Amino acid sequence: VIDATGLYLLPVSVLGADGEPLYTHEARFAILPKAGRAVKPKDSPYSTWWFGGHGSPGKPEIGGPLLKKAGIAKFSANYFRNTNDWVKYNCVNCGDLGGLPWNMPTNGEAVAKLAEKLQHKGLKVERESDKISDADVEAELNAMADRNARMAEAPEDAKAELGDTAVIDYEGFTGGVAFEGGKGEDHPLSLGSGQFIPGFEEGVVGHKVGESFDVNVTFPAEYHSEDLAGKEATFKVTLKGLKRKELPVLDDEFAKDVSEFDTLEDLKKDLAEKLQAEKTDLINGRMENDLLEQAAKNMTVDIPPVMFENKAQDMLEEFGYRLQTQGMNMDMYMKYTGTTPEALKAQFMPQAEAQVRTTLLLEKIAEAEKLEITEDDINAEYDRMVKDYGMELEKVKSIVPVEEIKKQLTITKAAKVITDSAVVTQK
Repeated sequence: VIDATGLYLLPVSVLGADGEPLYTHEARFAILPKAGRAVKPKDSPYSTWWFGGHGSPGKPEIGGPLLKKAGIAKFSANYFRNTNDWVKYNCVNCGDLGGLPWNMPTNGEAVAKLAEKLQHKGLKVERESDKISDADVEAELNAMADRNARMAEAPEDAKAELGDTAVIDYEGFTGGVAFEGGKGEDHPLSLGSGQFIPGFEEGVVGHKVGESFDVNVTFPAEYHSEDLAGKEATFKVTLKGLKRKELPVLDDEFAKDVSEFDTLEDLKKDLAEKLQAEKTDLINGRMENDLLEQAAKNMTVDIPPVMFENKAQDMLEEFGYRLQTQGMNMDMYMKYTGTTPEALKAQFMPQAEAQVRTTLLLEKIAEAEKLEITEDDINAEYDRMVKDYGMELEKVKSIVPVEEIKKQLTITKAAKVITDSAVVTQK
């Protein structure tokens, strides 16, 4: 990472016997021109490594072991003897660190050429149409009607259909013998819901109330009961009741019941505006993602592979946390799926690389464009969060610190630099 002054940053630590850090410091250093990598006067415009007061030649017991423990530098014999001498270094064990950017130009040149390396402006992109149709509005209106439907008794002699709720008695048999857990009475079953094993609900469709019939099915091979998995079964079923969805009439009364509007026309107009806003946000988001992918691929700044590895590991751990919220752990998941942590991590790697490249891209754009976040920007973001989350301002601030707000706003502004400069053609 290059900071605002053009220096490379790298956190390094001295580890104790137990593997815990005894001392950690963020090193700031410059890459010297080749001609200046041996001995240079103390007033040189560049330094190789320094750690404030901790890594000075006067404190070799800290500075020397720290650098060596990090596996990065080895020193000339006179390094700790003459304070006017500079470190003679080369990269040792860089493979463990993912490789450091020793081939980058002198830091001043690197910062000056940063925008050139990014190639993030003037990208070409096709934008999909965000126009909505009358059919879109009608579909949303019908969905509202469906959500406000009521279940009523089906007409006499009606045949069961997908979407109906059937009240059934049933008992299951394998090889002519009833199996445990396969019997139920007055069970309400929403046909088409997938509540029962494949084929059962479809077997009820077409029958009338009062009929008794058989439904023949095969249990899935991965069924949770090993005694039933993969076996053929027959369910004896009696259809005792049938309820069907009754949709409300789409008129002004419906509009009054489900919204703050007095007429159906006003409700349609409001739906159209909301659908348009959602569609525009969706299309703009796709266009931005397209541009970010292009810019990330164009970026020629070297990225240590260890950053991809670390991100993939983070994603693997996050996946494990999500499993725990579902009552499962990683070992159980590996057993059921027959995979390994290494294979799963490899699956995450393409996404990890994309995320790392995009994050670094936006950070570098912010540096190159000298983007700044003002107090007004921060306050406006906090106000938005207060409104969205329905929390008191102080509560929001206790959850989301200012630095996190600044980081997110900086990334947002950096993305806007890309989209604002893009050459957009409409599909």
